[in-house]
Amino acid sequence: MLLPGDIFLKIFEYICYLALAALMAAGIGYGFLHLVGECQNYLLDSASCSSNFYLNLASFSYTIILGTLFTFFPAILALVGIFWILRNIHHSKTMKLRAEGRDNEVIKLRVFLARIFIFIGLLILAIWLFLNFIS
Repeated sequence: MLLPGDIFLKIFEYICYLALAALMAAGIGYGFLHLVGECQNYLLDSASCSSNFYLNLASFSYTIILGTLFTFFPAILALVGIFWILRNIHHSKTMKLRAEGRDNEVIKLRVFLARIFIFIGLLILAIWLFLNFIS
């Protein structure tokens, strides 16, 4: 049986996953529009798109990117979502390693996952700072 605190953490975990998915979708949408070239300077004027599909994709990406640039809140939620993913990987791998009697590899796994988390966090911070400086 889940306690109220556990239910809150599970809901927060899913919210973080949604924020991560939204940021990834906005980034992929931005990359797709840049690659296809159907919207010229859509961050400045999204009405310059050639079709309604590209216009909707541009407005979605524009909204998510601006919300992240101005508040940094979606990026923090996405980073916590990455933390939850790494935590779940750590939990499942640790249980498997301890069941096999390889306790010394648990510390190596923790260091590896911590490095991934720190690298992704610094990458997100660097991108955010870069975008704030150029805008």
